[in-house]
Amino acid sequence: MTAALRKQGVLVNHKRVARIMRAEGLQGLPRRRFRGSTTDSAHARPVAPNVLARDFSVQAPNVAWVGDITYLPVASGWAYLAVLIVLFSRKVVGWALDEHMRTELCLTALRRALAARQPSVGLVHHFDRSAQYVSAE
Repeated sequence: MTAALRKQGVLVNHKRVARIMRAEGLQGLPRRRFRGSTTDSAHARPVAPNVLARDFSVQAPNVAWVGDITYLPVASGWAYLAVLIVLFSRKVVGWALDEHMRTELCLTALRRALAARQPSVGLVHHFDRSAQYVSAE
C-alpha cells in the first residue's frame, strides 16, 4: 500500500499506512512464496519399480542410496544441486552443482558417489520419477 500511495505522489510512511489499515480492520495479503519445481514426472519413459516402497529403514551401509535435485537462488538466477545420500547413515556420498538440471547433473553426482564408496552389486538407487533419472544414460 505504501509503495502504491507513493507512486501516486502521496508522501506517507509505512508505519502510518499500517496504523490506518489496522484501525479500519484491513489487512494486506502476504506475497506468495515462489515454489519452483524440479520434478517433471509427466513423461512416457519407462520407470523402474519402487523397490523400497517407502521403507527407508536400512540395516547396513551401501544397501540403498536415495537421490534428489533441489534448486538454490544465486546472484545469476538459480543453481541446481543433485545429491545422493546413504540411507543407513544419512551421509552425503555424491553431489553435483550446476546451472542446469539435465541428466548430466545426476550422472555427475552418481559418478562421485560410486568413486567414493565403490558399492557391491545389489545397491538400490532410489529417486523420484523425473526425466533426468529415467533417461537412457
